[in-house]
Amino acid sequence: RFFDGFERPPNPSEFANRPLDITYLLDELQQKYQSYPFWKSRIDFNNVGVMGQSFGGYTALAVAGAKLNPDKLTEDCQKSQDRRITLNLSTLLQCRSLEVASQQNNFQDQRIKAVIAINPLTSLIFGEEGMSNIQVPTMIIAGTKDYVTPAVPEQIKPFTWLKTSRKHLILIAPGTHFSFLKESGGRLAVPSQLIGPDPNLAYPYLKAFSLAFFESYLQNQPEYLPYLSQTYVNTIEAQPFNLSLIEGLSQEQVRQAAKR
Repeated sequence: RFFDGFERPPNPSEFANRPLDITYLLDELQQKYQSYPFWKSRIDFNNVGVMGQSFGGYTALAVAGAKLNPDKLTEDCQKSQDRRITLNLSTLLQCRSLEVASQQNNFQDQRIKAVIAINPLTSLIFGEEGMSNIQVPTMIIAGTKDYVTPAVPEQIKPFTWLKTSRKHLILIAPGTHFSFLKESGGRLAVPSQLIGPDPNLAYPYLKAFSLAFFESYLQNQPEYLPYLSQTYVNTIEAQPFNLSLIEGLSQEQVRQAAKR
């Protein structure tokens, strides 16, 4: 629908408004509920987890500390424009963020202590320098058949840019940009070829991994860490999906894999 002209791309201001919405929401909740002893004892506003998909994945990484990179955006978006063609659709969206990135590049909220980013767009808007600023535990989830935010440039390479030691990359094959989205009451309004295998078969994985991740890093429950391992993944994966959970990956390994 975007290429057919039926839908406009998001306004550039969305790159600022979305992370600021997270901060605004936390401010409002904190102000409202801290005066109620029942909620004050149950909500830890200094220990918040955020999970987002696609543009929401960008949002999660931004509030976690990834800084927008106007210099890289300027350079790479000019190259993309000169080539007139790209196989990475997300660059069309990322290049719209330059106006925002030139004015403000840091949307970190110190209350965010762990994030999960599913199919995020990262390569131009953050780049290596921006992603390396994240210090909190981070999980990135990628699909091998994602044609909107392709796995190698948008999730796998950016995973190697993370400096935090508490990081996890989940690669799902043949996952797509829509494998972890559920549409209540019906199917996603996307051609079936782009959706891939039934998301209902992939969604339980997301619930399992997100539970283990947030319990481990937000609730400080180390007994959940074994569930963030390839050993556990091997016990739960089933066709049509194959899962890989990666905790260590170098840029050289990515380059070598890309040559194969």
